[in-house]
Amino acid sequence: MNPLEIIDILVILVISGLQAPQLMDRLSKERFYFTKLDSLGGMIQESTICLLLGVNKERMSELHKLMEQCCQPIKQYIPAQMISALPEHLSMAMVEAEVGGAILYSMNIERFEQF
Repeated sequence: MNPLEIIDILVILVISGLQAPQLMDRLSKERFYFTKLDSLGGMIQESTICLLLGVNKERMSELHKLMEQCCQPIKQYIPAQMISALPEHLSMAMVEAEVGGAILYSMNIERFEQF
C-alpha cells in the first residue's frame, strides 16, 4: 500500500449547499473519497452539506487549498420579516448576511478498515 493511501485522519466538512457541487467535483478529480450527508438549518435555513473524508495527513494541505478555492464566504441579501403590533406595518426588510464558506473538523484515527 502506498504511504499516501494510509488513512489516519477523519475530516468532517460542513459546506454551503451552493458551493458543494464544485468542491465535490474537485475532490473526486483529486482522488479524495467522501460520504455526503445533506442537512438544512441555521438562522437563514440555508442548505448545507456535510462531507466525511478519510485522509492521509500528508494530503491535508492539498485539501485546504481545494477548500480555499471553492468555499469562500460571500455576502448575500436575505429577507427578514419585521414584526410589529399592527398588521399594516408588517414589511419585508433585506438583511445582509455572510453565506457560504466551510467549517473543517479533523481528528486522528487509530484504525481504518474498508470492506
